[in-house]
Amino acid sequence: MIKIKVCGMRNADNISELLKVTPDYIGFIFYDKSKRFVTDFPQVDVPSSIKKVGVFVNETIDEVIRKVSEYKLEAVQLHGDESVDYCNELNSKMTIEIIKTFSVDENFDFRITQNYESHCNLFLFDTKGKEYGGNGLKYDWSILKKYEGETPFLLSGGINENDVEVIKGFQHSKFAGVDLNSGFEDAPSQKNIEKLKEFKERLMQSKFQVDKDGYYGQFGGAFIPELLYPNVKELEDNYIQIIESEEFQKEYKSLLKDYVGRPTPLYLAKRLSEKYGAHIYLKREDLNHTGAHKVNNTVGQILIAQKLGKTKIIAETGAGQHGVATATVCALMGLECTVFMGEKDIVRQAPNVARMKMLGAKVVPATSGSKTLKDATNEAIRYWIQHPETYYLIGSVVGPHPYPDMVARLQAVISEEMKWQLKEKTGKENPDTIIACVGGGSNAAGAFYHYMEDEEVALIAVEAAGLGVDSGESAATSQLGEVGIIHGSKTILMQDEYGQIVEPYSISAGLDYPGVGPLHAFLYESKRAQFMNATDKEALAAAYELTKMEGIIPALESAHALAVLPKIDFKKDQVVVVNLSGRGDKDLETYIKHLEE
Repeated sequence: MIKIKVCGMRNADNISELLKVTPDYIGFIFYDKSKRFVTDFPQVDVPSSIKKVGVFVNETIDEVIRKVSEYKLEAVQLHGDESVDYCNELNSKMTIEIIKTFSVDENFDFRITQNYESHCNLFLFDTKGKEYGGNGLKYDWSILKKYEGETPFLLSGGINENDVEVIKGFQHSKFAGVDLNSGFEDAPSQKNIEKLKEFKERLMQSKFQVDKDGYYGQFGGAFIPELLYPNVKELEDNYIQIIESEEFQKEYKSLLKDYVGRPTPLYLAKRLSEKYGAHIYLKREDLNHTGAHKVNNTVGQILIAQKLGKTKIIAETGAGQHGVATATVCALMGLECTVFMGEKDIVRQAPNVARMKMLGAKVVPATSGSKTLKDATNEAIRYWIQHPETYYLIGSVVGPHPYPDMVARLQAVISEEMKWQLKEKTGKENPDTIIACVGGGSNAAGAFYHYMEDEEVALIAVEAAGLGVDSGESAATSQLGEVGIIHGSKTILMQDEYGQIVEPYSISAGLDYPGVGPLHAFLYESKRAQFMNATDKEALAAAYELTKMEGIIPALESAHALAVLPKIDFKKDQVVVVNLSGRGDKDLETYIKHLEE
């Protein structure tokens, strides 16, 4: 997370407004030659989450200590010629965060910083000028590639609201944040709070989250018939406000805990770990009510639908888990439910069809095309066009904006739990690797969500190769697909030279989809995630292995994620999380059939 320091403050009212922006540091300049010199320290209650920083230039150590004590400063910034011995002595006399500033240009020798490493918590690289202190001018940030130290640093020097994209694109392993001052002022020490607020919002928006138009890079958007615009626009205008409301969060978290059964365990698979030479944890989404991760999304969306005044729900399903989860929450809330499912999937997922019907849902077969998930989605959209008063409860991170973002937000509970569970079990929040299967990609989006910015965490998305990537019977979209539009969004999908969708194939109904969600298309294109694949045969073998070694029967979808374990060269103490997205009850007939072959 990029830290933000706002420096040169002295007006109490301006500081009070700045606190609403919640920077990480607020800087007060105690250098009498500065235009922002603090004569009377402002009396404002600053929360402990925001550090008060005193900025000094060649001040005596006794005077620094006096001001730190008098104004209860949590950090000091040394902006002059302070020596290593000075920093060492200051450290020996008080416990405080030390930020050492270096004024740099193309001739700066970064070896100078080496001796300061053990005495400073942060460095700040500012533009070299004739006088001490900032001068509001930029320098060529590319020279910082010469810095090879271990101490994190802040960027400084004339930063303004037009620098957001450059900062977001700035790459350095020790880049920790930015120092903001004159570029956001209406007058010396008088900050423009609206500019700072907008700057922070834009800076903190992850490149892996949708922009205002619903795109992840080039992927996403809303390509829909005119008749559906009112429905989609209503959802777009309200979903974030609803999700972030205290009322929604209270009800959502209560249902996840008491109805769904969260948090799901993070289980160390000891025998599997021993075999593959790594610490392999299984995130047990199979233990959710209804048997898969899908219910995280349906619980959230049914609450959203209610708040929008909807009483009739439609959904699409492949493996049937989303259909069951939708029928479940409709039964819970007393709402009418219609589920569209491919005729082929109805046969191979008979137990889930029975569950949906028992829960009171109407199951409508899709008889066109390959009679699988793609065709069920087509039928659901057609019905939605004809009955715009219904709420379409999409089951994956696919479809027109805002569905991909909304579903990802609701599934993010998976990685949210993983963080504190890993901290509890291993002492750190981040694993080395996360593995999840991808069809549309909702379980993977949830497992990856809180780790996408952490580049040190390897993300592995596993697609269904079917009978083989080059067999003509596959659903490995990243390997076989091209950019196109499917079900309302621009993404990567399998299509022929005329743009017609190529029928996918997988033994797994939940992965039998010719595209991926736009988030995953972006993760693939940006190389943030590694896309692998597993054949039917490999997935079956992985399922049997987990069953016999750990006593857990996984869904065929989850078995694809497990199937890449033999393909990865793990290091001895590597921490790996496999998202076990569902349980294998629904696939028992398939397992038994192939077990007997």
